Amino acid sequence: MTVTGGSAGGAQRLAAHRARLLATEVFTYDTLQRLRGDRQASSTRTWVARTCAARELFTLTHDGQTIVPAFQFAADKSLRPELRPLLEALAVGGVDGWQLWTWLTSPSGLLSGGVPHEVVRTQPKRALRAAQRFSTPNAA
Repeated sequence: MTVTGGSAGGAQRLAAHRARLLATEVFTYDTLQRLRGDRQASSTRTWVARTCAARELFTLTHDGQTIVPAFQFAADKSLRPELRPLLEALAVGGVDGWQLWTWLTSPSGLLSGGVPHEVVRTQPKRALRAAQRFSTPNAA
């Protein structure tokens, strides 16, 4: 979702959209530290940095705090490995941050209205093709 021309209506829509995303479950360094059982916060931060560098996870900064959208984790709180190819393809195309979170969790015309992070569970190749098309300039 992009705001153009500095319109007040566009800014309000963007703020409402971000509020909807933030209303879903997110983790912070503190919650991840507890979930992982890390004794030190530095261990959690190192793990997050490494998994982000490997494109196994993405984070955002909101109000000065790093947040991790929880949909990237399975029910047992392990990382969802099927997301990695999508994260890789989208990163190569320069898709990150709020745009990345939005695309992965919203119905996509490239998937006949399917939600990418859900479609990838059963149709990983189809989801990957959609991610590649979305991240290629002027393709979507």
